[in-house]
Amino acid sequence: MDAIPDTCLSIYRSMFEYSRTLVWKLTGWPGSPILLLGSDPNILTDHIIPHLKVEDVLSLRMTNKAFYLITYEPIIWKRFLERIHAPVVQLRPTLKFNDPVHGCEIEPIVMRAIAMENAWRTGHTKLKKEEMLMANFKVVDLKLLPGGNFLVASVKDRANFRFYIHLYALDVVSGSRLLARYPVPHKAFDIQAKYMDHQGKPGIMISFSTRKFTHGVPYNLQNDLANFSSRCRFDSVHPLTYYSYVIHMHLNPVEILIHPDMDIKRRKVEYVQITQALPRPFINVARFESQDEEIYCPSLFLNSDGVPFHAYAIGPDKIRIINLRTYQTLLLNFRDNEDFHGLVCYLFLPFILWTLTYFQPHRIRAFRYLPRQHGLLLARTVTEIPGSDKAFVIEIYNLDRHAVGNHQISADKSWCCPIPWELSLEVVIADPEMYTKREGSDHPDLRPEEKSCPTLWIFARSRKPMGIVYWWVRPTSHPDRYDDVDAVSHFHWNERRHEMMLPGSARNLLVEMENEILEATPLNTLRRFHWPRFKPQFRNDNLHEPIYNRQKETHFAFTDIPSHGLAADVNGEGGLATITWDELSGKICLASDKTDQIRVYDFVPLIEPRRRLAYGWRKNRIPPTLS
Repeated sequence: MDAIPDTCLSIYRSMFEYSRTLVWKLTGWPGSPILLLGSDPNILTDHIIPHLKVEDVLSLRMTNKAFYLITYEPIIWKRFLERIHAPVVQLRPTLKFNDPVHGCEIEPIVMRAIAMENAWRTGHTKLKKEEMLMANFKVVDLKLLPGGNFLVASVKDRANFRFYIHLYALDVVSGSRLLARYPVPHKAFDIQAKYMDHQGKPGIMISFSTRKFTHGVPYNLQNDLANFSSRCRFDSVHPLTYYSYVIHMHLNPVEILIHPDMDIKRRKVEYVQITQALPRPFINVARFESQDEEIYCPSLFLNSDGVPFHAYAIGPDKIRIINLRTYQTLLLNFRDNEDFHGLVCYLFLPFILWTLTYFQPHRIRAFRYLPRQHGLLLARTVTEIPGSDKAFVIEIYNLDRHAVGNHQISADKSWCCPIPWELSLEVVIADPEMYTKREGSDHPDLRPEEKSCPTLWIFARSRKPMGIVYWWVRPTSHPDRYDDVDAVSHFHWNERRHEMMLPGSARNLLVEMENEILEATPLNTLRRFHWPRFKPQFRNDNLHEPIYNRQKETHFAFTDIPSHGLAADVNGEGGLATITWDELSGKICLASDKTDQIRVYDFVPLIEPRRRLAYGWRKNRIPPTLS
């Protein structure tokens, strides 16, 4: 072994002496002990820890009791949250950022953001936590709210007599639980849920669709309509009537039920009394009906002014947009793409030349509202022969902010993507949440690494060959306008099984299954999808120094997620019935066909703050505020 130079040895000795002196000054060892909590802890929280990274703070926490307590101070993690660059979960509107009681929720938000970012970049993802929620009904559809704090479920009894919308609270004191339910006349599907205000009150806006036979149940139908998947089509002899509902739940009463001091195991009687004294949880906002054409692709969104809207596609070429404050309606009819406007055929007869024009049917497959540019991103297929799609068209439309009534519009930009594959009817577009948007008045202004609009991914399922086709849409010339589409169709081929994508902006989840989901299908595996080729084009100015050690990004777009027998458990219970996930929190919720339970999985399991030893030591310093 080579000898270490004397210069290096002197440097090592000086660094060691400096570190030892610093530890002695902080801890009082050796010599007379100094209890930092008894003196002024602001020296550490204000002048030392802000210069450390999160990993250093966690290491400092494991040294002694004094550092253990100080590193749980909410002010430390609030400052980390204000400086973080990684995507964080969306804060619920009623979270009081400056309330000492809610201060313990800030550290899990920072830790979850860092853990999810590093796991997704490196591909070392793993499901580490499993929780069961009792639904007591067959689960039809699931939707996680942004941030993963609440779960909305559509359920029905096995006899098809009762149908409900359930709302669950996740990661609360005394365990995740059902908060409220809303009865519906028919089986609900296509659930959408967002944080939105209604009548000046912050809450959760939920939309869902139902359907029924227009002229009553056919006498020769051997099964109930509620047993069919929403993707099943019926002939014109038995037409259906479609409904779209919008309901709202005020969040302030919910905060009382999920308050950290509300331990329902010890205060069960009081909890029941409080719930009985609260007003009815849900308010009917709107209901829409269509007797002639199918309602599909529902969407809830906020415009740039914060006004809530509900939109859905109706028929092959129309979209209805409803202002949920004024209830003004805008019906958009989209003209055919110029590249596929029609085919002209010339027919020669004796002494007559006939000109016939054959129009190629266009059908809306998916759409997404673009809040910064007040426009629509539309994905349509063009059919030349019935039963087969010739091309996939991606279009961007600019909308008039004050338009109401019926309008026929043309695309401002369009891209044609030839598809040599046989696509499924299911096309999805990512609906990324603007986690930098301030939901509460005291919430911090977050500053991500890139200030442009998030990347929008478009995924389409392919039947022959089996796999996933995908495209991306990004801003290139201006940070607030989408103007670049990858017209080259990327294809992920699967030799044996079908695939379905749960889209996000930076993180996407691929589900590999034996068949297309109708009511249930055997589950094979879950895969992480991360596109490593994008680099920030519009970086934010005056970014803070990184607060954590960012892991190196892998070059593999698809990696398997170890699930520890998840597929075997789900398949043993009848197969996968429905699944949802939230890309920022890392939560996955799914339900199987033959059980009345909801499985909740988490990529980043965190200990509930009230169960930590530090909370017990500091409990007397946090006065109760429950009223």
